[in-house]
Amino acid sequence: DQEEIPIDPPEPTHEAPPLRMATLTNGMGDTKVNPPAIFTGKRTQLKTFINDLLLYFMVNARTYDTDTKKIAFMLSYMRDGTAGPWKEVKLEEQQTKEDWGGFPAFLEDLRKQFKPSDEEGDARTSLRLLKQ
Repeated sequence: DQEEIPIDPPEPTHEAPPLRMATLTNGMGDTKVNPPAIFTGKRTQLKTFINDLLLYFMVNARTYDTDTKKIAFMLSYMRDGTAGPWKEVKLEEQQTKEDWGGFPAFLEDLRKQFKPSDEEGDARTSLRLLKQ
């Protein structure tokens, strides 16, 4: 009497179909990405505000295809605090100029106005607090 040894079933030879990435839109062609939070001028939130907007512009490049559209969208998220009055000044300045001066120039102006006063010191303090 020989005992039967079970044989493992053969590996399946078919492969799963490739995954397809779905593009979700809001009906206007924009890919659904979280919009930025309202920027009130709090200096510690500037970097996040800019990065969130750059990501939004990257995935919605067809919609925000000009510097004017990007700047207008950014300004629409600047309210209250010190950002609201700064936006009003920028809008008044734009009325006397033919253009905004370009998106890179606008970003530079925004960074100069709202950058943390002591970025290096703030970073050291944050690291020290993390170690505790």
